[in-house]
Amino acid sequence: MNIDDVLQRIEVPEGPIIVTIFSRHKELMKKYDVIERKNGYYVPDAPYNLDDTKVQQRIKDMFWRVTEELSEAIETIPTEFQLSEWTQFWDNQSTVRHFFEELADALHFLVEASILADLGPKKIELSSVSRDDRPLSEFNLGGVVDRVADIILRMGFAANTFKNKPWKLTQMPTDIHKFKRQLIEVWGFFDELWWYLNCTQKQVYVFYAKKNLVNQWRQETNY
Repeated sequence: MNIDDVLQRIEVPEGPIIVTIFSRHKELMKKYDVIERKNGYYVPDAPYNLDDTKVQQRIKDMFWRVTEELSEAIETIPTEFQLSEWTQFWDNQSTVRHFFEELADALHFLVEASILADLGPKKIELSSVSRDDRPLSEFNLGGVVDRVADIILRMGFAANTFKNKPWKLTQMPTDIHKFKRQLIEVWGFFDELWWYLNCTQKQVYVFYAKKNLVNQWRQETNY
């Protein structure tokens, strides 16, 4: 099952969209935490201590998952394809739907990293400007790659504030303020990617919500 199979209408919330996304993801995490523990992965319990080496490794793992999903998204784009008017192709181009589904996956993991870092949704500002309020971007694959690279680089900067390593005997306190500042910058560049793709907040929410429903189905069917 993927987002093509989600036929129900997605109701976009009236309030801040990012708040609803975080709330939905916390519910999704509960069952995935159980599944990952059964599969032998370390999943920390809240409250999360950012000085804990294993918590740091878990957040880094989420960053890597974001990186993988962004890479998969880029891999789906035919080099000659134009996404500046992607809404025209949504119904008849599976490539377009696949591309945005991978971005929705990346969003899932970035939200989870933020929850683990105790970075609440009210600290994150997504653009509220409609696509209709600005000229359409002239899409090209290089522009997408550049923006994805910015996201990955900033995740690297954030991860580099974690100085506790499994091979080190001396552990160091984390500069939590610096880490969260870097993580907020990651969100800023992710938002810039959505802007470049001419996506409104409401459209981003629909992508997220559809993939959230797919993940719930996968949990219920032991996918």
